[in-house]
Amino acid sequence: MGANLTNRLYHSGIDGQLFAATRKADEDCPSYRKARASPNWPKWQEACEGEINNLRRNGTIDENQAVPEDTLPTWDPSKRRASQVVNILWVLRVKYLDGVLDKFKARAVFDGRSQKINDPSLETFSPACRSTTFKLLIAEACRLGFQLRTWDVEAAYLKGKFEDGAETLYARPPPGYRRYVDGIPLIWRLKTPLYGEADAGRIWYNTFIKFMLQVRGFTQSLYDPCLMWKILSNGSRFICCIYVDDGVSADDGSTAADDELEAINKQFKIIIKSASFFLGCNNITCHSKHRVTLSSRAYVQRMTARYLLNPDARETASTPCERRIVADYEGAVQQRRSASSSPAAADAAMRVEYPSKVGALIYCVPASRLDCAYAIGVLARCLTFPTPEMDAAADRCMTYLHQHDHVGLTYDAASPRPELHAYSDSDWSTGHSTSGWAILYAGAAIGYGSRRQQSVALSTTEAEIMAASQAACEIMYFRGILQELGHELDPTVLYVDNQGAVELSKDMKSCKRSRHIERRFLKVRELVADGEIIVKHVASAENHSDMLTKPLELDAFEFHFTALSGGGSIRHRGGC
Repeated sequence: MGANLTNRLYHSGIDGQLFAATRKADEDCPSYRKARASPNWPKWQEACEGEINNLRRNGTIDENQAVPEDTLPTWDPSKRRASQVVNILWVLRVKYLDGVLDKFKARAVFDGRSQKINDPSLETFSPACRSTTFKLLIAEACRLGFQLRTWDVEAAYLKGKFEDGAETLYARPPPGYRRYVDGIPLIWRLKTPLYGEADAGRIWYNTFIKFMLQVRGFTQSLYDPCLMWKILSNGSRFICCIYVDDGVSADDGSTAADDELEAINKQFKIIIKSASFFLGCNNITCHSKHRVTLSSRAYVQRMTARYLLNPDARETASTPCERRIVADYEGAVQQRRSASSSPAAADAAMRVEYPSKVGALIYCVPASRLDCAYAIGVLARCLTFPTPEMDAAADRCMTYLHQHDHVGLTYDAASPRPELHAYSDSDWSTGHSTSGWAILYAGAAIGYGSRRQQSVALSTTEAEIMAASQAACEIMYFRGILQELGHELDPTVLYVDNQGAVELSKDMKSCKRSRHIERRFLKVRELVADGEIIVKHVASAENHSDMLTKPLELDAFEFHFTALSGGGSIRHRGGC
C-alpha cells in the first residue's frame, strides 16, 4: 500500500489494516466491472452465463419475447426510459464450503433503487426458521434415531409463483446481456420473481408452503411457521424446517421418507446432502443416529482469519472474557458521558471496525457458541462508543473462539438427563441486571440467552423472578413444538438458585419488596399454576446458567459449560 494512499486513509479515519481487510472482502464480492478486469473473469463469466440459463430454464425470462422499452405506456422520450421498468444488476460472490473455495457464484438481482416499495399494500415479510427450532430438530432426531439430511433449493426465488392479478414486471437485462434496436433497449417481461425484488422472498415462501401443506399433506407448526412434519405410511414422521432456500430434514431413512424428498425435488429441484453443514455457520457431525455435535468451526475460522492478525501467535485464552470486562464497559460509558475530547483518526477507524467485528461475533452465538453469549452481549452494548479496552476484549473473545473452534453442542439420546429441563439465573447489580437461561433437551442446550433486563431490579428476588419468567416463556415455546410432534410431557423443571424467587413463583405473596413487580415478570407463576412448569431450588454452584450472567474463572466456567454443551471440554487448551 503506497504512502500517499496510506496518508489519505489515515486522514479519512481509516487505518491500513482495516482497508486491507475490506479490500480482501471485495475480492470475494467484486463489482461486475472489477470482475471483468480480474484474472478470474472466465470463471465469473461462466457463473453469469449459468445464472442466465437458470432464468431461462425456470421460465423467468423469454428473450424471444423481449420488447422495445418505448412500447410501454410510461415511456418518457426526454429521459429515454419507462418508469415502470427496473434495472437488473449482478451480485458476484466467491462461495466457501467448510472454509475451502467451493465455486464462483453470480446472481441477477433487482436494483433496489429502481423499485417502488412505498405501496402500503405490498407485503414483504417472509418467515425464516429460528436457530432454536433448528437445534430442537437436531436433538429430536437424536432422541428418535433419525437420519439428518440437508438440502438446497436451486434458484429458489425463481420458483415462486405470482398470484393472479399481480402487476406485470418489466426489467432491463444485466450488463453483458443488454440488446438495442435503433438505440432503444430491449426489455424482459418477468414471469417469476427475481432475487432482490422486495416481495420475492414472501412469494417463494408462500409457494413452498402451499405445496407442502396442500399437495404433500404436511402439518405446519403453530410456534414456528418454517417447521413442518408429516406422518408417513409406515407410521413414522418426516420432520423438516426451511430457512429461505436451505432445508434440513429428519426421517427414519425409509422408502416413504425418500419419496417425500423426491417429491420436493421434482417440484423445486433440490440438492440433497448428508447433514454436515447448514447456513454457513453450523457444522454438523453425526457420530451416530443417536449422537450429533453441532459446532461453528468453519465460520469461526473464516471470521478470525479476517479480523485477527496472526491468530495462531496470540496468547492462550481459556475463557471468552476476563473479569474486568464489566469495568471496561463501565469505563466506556463514563467516557461517552464526559465527551471531553474530539475523536482521533484512530478512534474513527475503531468506530468502523468494532461494530463489524462484534457483529461477526454475534452471528455465531445462536448457532452453537453459548459459551460466548455473555461476553459478546457485553461487547454489543457499546457499538457506538467503543474504547481500546473494549476492542481488546473483542479480540480476546475472537482469540478464544479461534483456539476453541472445535467446541460445540453434543446431543445424545443416552445422556443422563435427556428430558426437557432448564436453568435461569441473574446477576443483581445497581443498574440493569443480566438475565441468563439455558433450556436443555437430549443432554445439551437447545435454547439459551444472556440479556440485560428491561428495568432495574430492586432486589435479588426481583432480578431472579424476571429471569425465570423469560426462561419460562422459552420453555413454553419448546413444549408447544414437542407436543405438536406427539410427545406427552411431564411438567418441565426450571432450576433457580434464589429461594425467594422459588416461593414467589408458587404463591401470590405480597410484601413491600415484591408487590411492585409487574405482572409480565410473574408469567412463571401462571405456568406453575397450570402445571406446565415446576420451579425448583438449586445451589448457586450447581446453577449452570450462571455462566450466562457474569464472567467466571476457568474452573467454574468449564464446569457449567460441560453441563450445558453435552460434555464438551476446554481444559486441554490451557489457561491464562
